[in-house]
Amino acid sequence: MAACNQFRPPFASGVGTLTDFIAQAWPVYKAKKNARAIKQLIHMITLTDADGTVLETKVTMTMQCLESVKTYFALSEGPRHGIRETKEGSFVDSSRKEVSFRDLLTLTLRDVGMNLPPSFSKIVKLRNALVHRGFIRETDRVTQYIFGPLGAGAMFNAIFETMEEVQDILREFVFRLLNHKGPFLLYSDSRGVPKSPNLRLVLTAGLRHLD
Repeated sequence: MAACNQFRPPFASGVGTLTDFIAQAWPVYKAKKNARAIKQLIHMITLTDADGTVLETKVTMTMQCLESVKTYFALSEGPRHGIRETKEGSFVDSSRKEVSFRDLLTLTLRDVGMNLPPSFSKIVKLRNALVHRGFIRETDRVTQYIFGPLGAGAMFNAIFETMEEVQDILREFVFRLLNHKGPFLLYSDSRGVPKSPNLRLVLTAGLRHLD
């Protein structure tokens, strides 16, 4: 799309560089870009933050990216887990039982050393509501089902914070999949302070460091 969005960038002053990322990630990107649809995924992630887009559209697109992550894992890596695609486009295991979104995403994230977040149920509830309704209102019963009791005017922040959680998953997943080594900032905290942790993966003030 020949555009660069500077809102909440993964790299900032003192926190990694885009040059390092490209140099480290390029070999894996070339090897996996078609099988894992990485080019399309990065393009979609970029569009989730496009200016002038309403929040509900941004969240729905962000959820679409999460769907793509598990789908192209299943298509590419599913056979080694006994998973195959049906003619309808769903995925089943060796006993022909349909593999759930949760189970597929769990396998997808585990493959790069990640786990589902504790907020996964809330993420799925919001995804379902937006897909079937387009948007939700504070007064809708489903809103309380997703977020619990909310004060007046609090729904926007609740939705945005859920999108932040999904964006964090996507950002870390892409870096891990592409074998990036070094620090980067989470979407949910673009003001993270760079650290030099000894552990393989540490979360501090919004900073992820992979080494």
